Amino acid sequence: MRYLPEHYTTFIHNPKTAGTSISQWLDANFKTVEGKKHGHIVEVNTYFPNTTYTFGVVRNPWERLASWYLFANHGNQNFKDWLLKRVTKNASNLSFQPFLLWARAWYSLDTPQHDWFGTYTKILRFENLEEDFTQIQDKLDCHIPLPTTNNNVEYNYCLLYRSEAADDSLRVDLGGRRIIKTKGGGGG
Repeated sequence: MRYLPEHYTTFIHNPKTAGTSISQWLDANFKTVEGKKHGHIVEVNTYFPNTTYTFGVVRNPWERLASWYLFANHGNQNFKDWLLKRVTKNASNLSFQPFLLWARAWYSLDTPQHDWFGTYTKILRFENLEEDFTQIQDKLDCHIPLPTTNNNVEYNYCLLYRSEAADDSLRVDLGGRRIIKTKGGGGG
């Protein structure tokens, strides 16, 4: 999270949505105050109460989870094992809910991305970031290109959601959708 006191603007960094690139761009071009790396709107209101404009980025949740896996796993586990290690049983609805055990933060892998932001937060889309980010560049009157950092290797995230990643007995739910099955007549 970055606050720009001269612009009363705060960038809310939702994990795995180009937040490091945006933070570095802001730091290089403006006076910034660093907040919690992955702060949310409540923290903006608490720590940067003079904020009048917030913005953040959302990403396709399937691709975002795959990116998280590729970033955090370092090739140590297959996708299914990595995902299931972070899944806990929620007794209130008897369904499996992904939970980020190692972060011990307010958010989990299945926290809806909109929970990070306020009602009036300007939302950019990761898939259209170069185009969408021009709105922020125009607002801040700075047209220096956005750097690219923390790139994963090129991959097709859909391949992680093959039938080997799904387990009929668990019916793992990723934000309201069952993992896609592509073999054996498939579907969720």
